[in-house]
Amino acid sequence: SKPSAASAPPPPQPRTTAARKLEPEKSRLDFWLRRPDGQEHFIEVKNCHMVYPDGNGYFPDSISKRASRHVHHLAHLVSKGHRATALFV
Repeated sequence: SKPSAASAPPPPQPRTTAARKLEPEKSRLDFWLRRPDGQEHFIEVKNCHMVYPDGNGYFPDSISKRASRHVHHLAHLVSKGHRATALFV
C-alpha cells in the first residue's frame, strides 16, 4: 500500500549551502559554502597554464594582479575565522 503523506518522512534538508559569493568591497570568489552551523568556506580555482621541466605547474606562472588579489583575499577570510581553499588545476 502507498504511505500517506502524514507518515512520509520530511524531505532531506541541505547539509551545505553553495553559491558564488561576492564579499563586500572584495573580489568575487569562485565558490562559497556554508554549513548549517554557519561555518563559511570560500573556494578559488586557479589555472596553471604551463608545466615546467621538473613536471610541476607553478602558480602564478605569469604575473596576475587579479589572481594575487584573490589569494590575498582568501588569506584575509581565514584570518577572520573562515575556511578557504585555493584549488590549482
